[in-house]
Amino acid sequence: MRRYMFPTVACLFLGSAILSANPSFQSGNSVRLSVMGSEEHSYGVAMFVDNAVALDGLDIPIRFAAPSDAIVLEEVEWAPRVADWDVKEATIDNNAKTAIFTLIANVGRARSGVALKVAGDQTTEIARLTFRVEGPVTVPITTFATRRPTHQLTYIFNDWSTGVPIVREITPTFESSVVFANKIVPGSFELHAPYPNPFNAEVRADFSVPVRSRIQLEVVNVLGQHVRTLADEPFDAGEQSLVWDGRNDQGTAVASGSYFLRMRAGDFESQRKVLLLR
Repeated sequence: MRRYMFPTVACLFLGSAILSANPSFQSGNSVRLSVMGSEEHSYGVAMFVDNAVALDGLDIPIRFAAPSDAIVLEEVEWAPRVADWDVKEATIDNNAKTAIFTLIANVGRARSGVALKVAGDQTTEIARLTFRVEGPVTVPITTFATRRPTHQLTYIFNDWSTGVPIVREITPTFESSVVFANKIVPGSFELHAPYPNPFNAEVRADFSVPVRSRIQLEVVNVLGQHVRTLADEPFDAGEQSLVWDGRNDQGTAVASGSYFLRMRAGDFESQRKVLLLR
């Protein structure tokens, strides 16, 4: 597999020296990894980018485990959004547990409309990674840097603020919510029976998530009136758990009686009755 010294290649195809970006360009740029689904021993992980500038190149090195961990990166599938980019390289070293993703929009030619445009509040998926896990993974996924060849977490873009394109680089933040558990992920959404029930101090709500999804979990009274929001955010695939402490959104303890834990995820909806005894 070909290897690139990314900043050098970027200089060649963009025809200008790379300069560090003005601090005003730094905010709103990140690389994020999330589990999108899994089967026994196999995990599908999506690589997303948030960008506040239109990107012409990316360099994303990751270390996905300790060298002794029983895990390999089996496959990289590039997303349609970068399908027509000139360079899409994944240099994988399953012995060192590292992978370097190098993407360049144009090499030796000028084309419009291929840069990764600013997507506002939306994130853009650029790749789907398939990992095979045969044992415990002892460290989280992180980014890293190399010297020969030079690789580090970098966004490359053309700054047109002066009317003349200046090639600049910025360092995005890196986030990973991936946890390799070497287990079978649930096949469907489910809100399990709360425990303990009845309860006095707090009750635990366990629920199953088959694929990364936005989960809404709230407490309502017997009239269906809202009492407390326990969650309204994305959860990775797997078995999840939240606790209700018998208080409303304002932090006030509610009266004894029957309540319902209500879960929503897309078209899925389920609820479980709980009894609070003060």
